[in-house]
Amino acid sequence: MQPAPYVPPETTEETGQVDFLLGMMGGSMSRKEALRVYRKHEGNVSRAVDAIMNGDKGEDYNWEENQSTTPPGYSQSTQQIGPQPLKPSTTVIDLTGSDDELQRAMAMSLETEPTFGPSNRPPDSNWAVVPTNQSGDNPALSNEEKSYNDAIQASLEDFASTNESDLMPINNVREGGRPVALRSESASLAYAALFIQALFSVPQVRERVANIALPDISHDIPRESPGKCAIFINTTPNNSFTERAVWNLVEVFVNMDLAQLAVIIDSEVLPSLMAQPLVDHSAVGNRTSDFAKTVADVIESNLGPQTGDEDDHYPRLMHFTHGRIELHRRMPAGRRYSSDSHAVLVEFGNEKIPYTDLISCLSGTLSSWTDTGSSHDVIVQPSEVFCFHLQRLVNEAGKYSVEPFTFPKFIYLDQFLLENLDLANKIRVAERRILDEISELSAMKEGLTRHNNRDVIKDLEGTLHYYENVAEPGDDFERAETLKKTKAKLQNVVASISRKVEAIDYKIEKLQTEVTGIYDIPELQQHQYDLRAVLIHTGLPGRKQIYSYAQDTNGVWWKTVDYTITEVPEETVFSDPTGLHLGAGPYMLIYSRHVEKEDLAVPQWPRIFTESVEQHNQTFLSRLPPEVVAKTGIVVEEATPPPPSSSPASSQTSRRSTDRQSTCITSD
Repeated sequence: MQPAPYVPPETTEETGQVDFLLGMMGGSMSRKEALRVYRKHEGNVSRAVDAIMNGDKGEDYNWEENQSTTPPGYSQSTQQIGPQPLKPSTTVIDLTGSDDELQRAMAMSLETEPTFGPSNRPPDSNWAVVPTNQSGDNPALSNEEKSYNDAIQASLEDFASTNESDLMPINNVREGGRPVALRSESASLAYAALFIQALFSVPQVRERVANIALPDISHDIPRESPGKCAIFINTTPNNSFTERAVWNLVEVFVNMDLAQLAVIIDSEVLPSLMAQPLVDHSAVGNRTSDFAKTVADVIESNLGPQTGDEDDHYPRLMHFTHGRIELHRRMPAGRRYSSDSHAVLVEFGNEKIPYTDLISCLSGTLSSWTDTGSSHDVIVQPSEVFCFHLQRLVNEAGKYSVEPFTFPKFIYLDQFLLENLDLANKIRVAERRILDEISELSAMKEGLTRHNNRDVIKDLEGTLHYYENVAEPGDDFERAETLKKTKAKLQNVVASISRKVEAIDYKIEKLQTEVTGIYDIPELQQHQYDLRAVLIHTGLPGRKQIYSYAQDTNGVWWKTVDYTITEVPEETVFSDPTGLHLGAGPYMLIYSRHVEKEDLAVPQWPRIFTESVEQHNQTFLSRLPPEVVAKTGIVVEEATPPPPSSSPASSQTSRRSTDRQSTCITSD
């Protein structure tokens, strides 16, 4: 029996990093395997993560050969690398002969590295002197590696305990128009809190929630549970959702609008809305989409009976009806099916769906064309709010594209509506024709400028440089004439190719401008939807690794990370590159129908909640120093207990609000 191989013990530094790797893999590898991969990559956590994601368990790593030679965390890339001496070229191409020689020279210039002329290659990093890493920043790391390291470090810090002082009452005062942060007591429900916070920024949602007729609540239903799943509104039974969830949702919206607390810590609202814990952080988009459906059902099922429209169960707040239309050249159009949805799945990033912008993804995936006709997924009845669930796909090599996904400040959904199908298809045909022409011109340009994956013009310019600056005729008159003629021919060739490329670029630019505005006609600009919120994931676990951007009614954008809310410029929302190197980034976009600022309705919340919130605001602020209260701009009156009420619902609401105020101030 052979003795077990010696395994050097972990160092203090290694223990934390190995714990992190094991946490990421969710128990799919042993501690020994994680340590082996970590040491194999010499303490570089980002490379270890990348290797593990690609199935490496370090089987080829030898413990004994690699012990005590390099301390953990040391990377060979940080050594000083001196410039290597350049060897003079021994190859000289003297092309002073016939046209055959010229053609041979041009052919050779396309098959080998240019021997003559200034180099167009980027500087070789191996020629630079790289200082030893003393400050913690490693300049030898690529941008991708640095992104990995930064993200991993942030995730490690995320697992640290929350700074309790940040949630103390004196630091938990809402200032000015800053939104209130909704923070889940459970880290596994942080995604749901973030979605509710984003949804609150949608004016149509706030208005609809404010108009919900509150059901009578039973005292026996716990605040945090779904309860008996029986709601009676206007004597119409609804067994799909809970009366407790309705009350909790309206109440938290009132607090997010009127409370003077900067952070509301929730342990009841999200569970009552049946939010499921998030275990695998890579599936945050799927879990959020499922939760969005639950919230939409809670709101719409309680609004539907109030509309008086028996033919339409939903008031179309977040649910929309869509269907597939088949168009054949010799057959009448027919609808294959229609159904309700609450979110639009937008996949992108692989060879089948190469688009990385919202409009192109929708156009490319909702319509398909064949030789006999086409099929189209169309919106039959639009909703006031559209949630786009973004999902980045892996390519054939099993990698994620690092190209950012782009989305507009507003979109027109007219081209995707059933009522505009005929007009939209005529434009699509013209669009496809233009795109085909652009593709043909691009292929023509490729044929002129590329050969065997080389730049033809640069190679020819390198050869021309030889004739202009290197080749010497000496006293040979015949050679001088040959050099002159050859140089002139090369100049003509380069000039001819350059003129053709310039003409092609001009045509492509003109066609791209035409196709960009091809849908910009009044008939297809009736349904404008504005971006209200963006949810983003860094690709790593932790409640601070998901965050949002949301716009308030004044057009100001706010970034929410856990319980911290900061104002950001608008360009930050559309250019945030976070998570791209880990296949993450934006995972949900929320758009809602355009509303002019003067038409925005101020929510009229139920008095049963507003009176309670006002009373709690006064009580909360009365406990704080005057200089802190002054930041809110509110005059604090002497706190008085809320008036007694004979209504069981009113009494319970007051008691419930008091409990929440205490939770908001003292709990983490």
